[in-house]
Amino acid sequence: MGPRTRPGDDDPDTPPRWWWCLKHDRPEYDAGCPDRRRLGPFATEAEAAAALETATARNEIWAAEDEAEADDPWGDREREQYPPWS
Repeated sequence: MGPRTRPGDDDPDTPPRWWWCLKHDRPEYDAGCPDRRRLGPFATEAEAAAALETATARNEIWAAEDEAEADDPWGDREREQYPPWS
């Protein structure tokens, strides 16, 4: 069986996968550009279409976590809440 190229070409062993193509700036279904040029996989075309927004939101969360860790690299604030003698 060749590569799936349309949502109707379902393989029962593999769930459908959508990707966001960074080269063509659009969702692609399974067979498409090489993975190094895509984000995903996603379960639906709508999720793939929102890939850049999803990535941006995740990056913002991770940047905030990194900043919080940089402010307290040894976790001293957390340890102060739970002294060893309590």
